[in-house]
Amino acid sequence: MKKLRISQFPILNKCCGVLDALDSDLNINTSSEISNLGTARHAVAAELVRATTVNPENEDIYYGGQVNVSGIASKYGVDVDDLWTTFNITKGIIHNSIGTHDGKDLPPLGNFLNPHTLRTEEEVSMNLENFSITGHPDLYSYNTLDGEAVDDFLIKELLIVDWKFGYKKDPTHYQPQLMGYANAIILDLCSRDYRFSQDPKITGMVIFPNEPKSERYSTFPMNFNGIVTWSNDLLNRIKTWDGKTYEVGDHCTYCPNKPNCPAFLKMSQNALAVISDKQIDIAKDGVEFWQKLGLMENMIKDAKKVIKEHLIAGNEIKDADGNILTLAKPKDKINSAEAIQFLRDKNYPDYKILEHVKINKSGILSIAAEDAKDNKQPIGKAKELALQTLKSANIITPAEFGSVKLIKK
Repeated sequence: MKKLRISQFPILNKCCGVLDALDSDLNINTSSEISNLGTARHAVAAELVRATTVNPENEDIYYGGQVNVSGIASKYGVDVDDLWTTFNITKGIIHNSIGTHDGKDLPPLGNFLNPHTLRTEEEVSMNLENFSITGHPDLYSYNTLDGEAVDDFLIKELLIVDWKFGYKKDPTHYQPQLMGYANAIILDLCSRDYRFSQDPKITGMVIFPNEPKSERYSTFPMNFNGIVTWSNDLLNRIKTWDGKTYEVGDHCTYCPNKPNCPAFLKMSQNALAVISDKQIDIAKDGVEFWQKLGLMENMIKDAKKVIKEHLIAGNEIKDADGNILTLAKPKDKINSAEAIQFLRDKNYPDYKILEHVKINKSGILSIAAEDAKDNKQPIGKAKELALQTLKSANIITPAEFGSVKLIKK
């Protein structure tokens, strides 16, 4: 039985080659400081939802129970202050999204989280011969035709939320994942004798908690029959994949089969040949070539990570000629604050120190964010205001040229 995750649907929707990875013995450790932080943030959000309860007498919302933020930080080896920021932002989103009272933090959807039917990270599944397809939606909730009663089995609204705590990508990338969750949730509810109304309102939502409110929410209205039709089509493509048809594109960046994919390897070889021959019509083929280079960069980064982890584990890498790969001497880490104080104690003037100390924009904005956090002010708004002030004073000025950026139609 091959195991598939619904979170892989964005890749599967474009290429079924990811199925090769299910049979591969290649084991790449994807754990990193960034991935651990993302997992920890999701854990905090899930515990917040589980701690949310409703007073049956007056319908007041309570966050009963303690969320062990420090324990989660310790488990995943991440910064506890970062998780407290996640806690506060996520708690505000959940609180302002529940019920039907005014002052919502969500766009005017017409369907909000129902405190009686909140579900978080509960396993849902789909049936397909020779495959086990499962998923754990970050958060979903449904409303019944006559209101909030859980024992009313006719559903009129379903809202599915997916938290994205990392760098904001194009939200449409996640639409197949939301469609897959919707189909699996529908199957699960129907298996428990729930029914859906004639034209239920089903909405998928991607929330980027770390973004400013104006950029935090992306919504995808879904049609009941459309969900079922789309899901059945994808499942049929999975079932009937010929094992040799691949599609190369942006999705390759996240595909676990990338190291073994013949199409990706051929694309890389062709791109390298073009670089070696220096024969390319930039005006005509530059966009496609740029995309290929980006994919190759990601592949090289992944491969170097595997080699480094092999060396860190104490293993030797040596060829027949005696050439050896080894770890270079690690770079020194500097405590910037103490270093500056040391130089000041030596009576070096600030202008002289600043000639040799690098200050970047993200560092300045981090100071503004920490100050806002200490004063219990909105972090996003504080960073935006700091940036505007610095630009107005010409402390931050644009570079002559920006980096190359791909704009898709």
